[in-house]
Amino acid sequence: QGTLSLKGAARLVFVLAQVCGVPRMAYLALDSNRSGRVSMCEFDSGLRLRFGLDYEAITAMEKPVLRPLFKEFDVRKKGFLAEEDFGQCCPEIWANYGREDWPVPILTPFVPETRSTEHSLPPSAHKEPVQPTVARSSSQPTSARSGTRSGSLAGWRS
Repeated sequence: QGTLSLKGAARLVFVLAQVCGVPRMAYLALDSNRSGRVSMCEFDSGLRLRFGLDYEAITAMEKPVLRPLFKEFDVRKKGFLAEEDFGQCCPEIWANYGREDWPVPILTPFVPETRSTEHSLPPSAHKEPVQPTVARSSSQPTSARSGTRSGSLAGWRS
């Protein structure tokens, strides 16, 4: 019942918390040019294209949605979003619905077990591969130099 009463940026943060886990992941996904600043255009296209979200429907805000929604995230009024803006927008929702253990830290590198393919293949696979032969028509002679038919582009230079 608590999520139904959310509006605007809070509803979007709820979705981003479930998808991204932490504000940093949402920020990194939306900063498409890696400038350290998420512009309004990056915000719009990132939500639509990278996340595939219809943020207008999610936020349930009156149209136009983009500018007022962006302003809810831009609490410092800089005209762009930085990493901390994502964490400062609805921090209680990030805390309740996000995943602090995301991304999962990789403690040891994964090294796949190597197995000899010789023992795991069927006996018929150990034979030498057979090269396919191409049947040539005796009516068209081939060039001795390139092995191509006389009607080909082998000697196209005049």
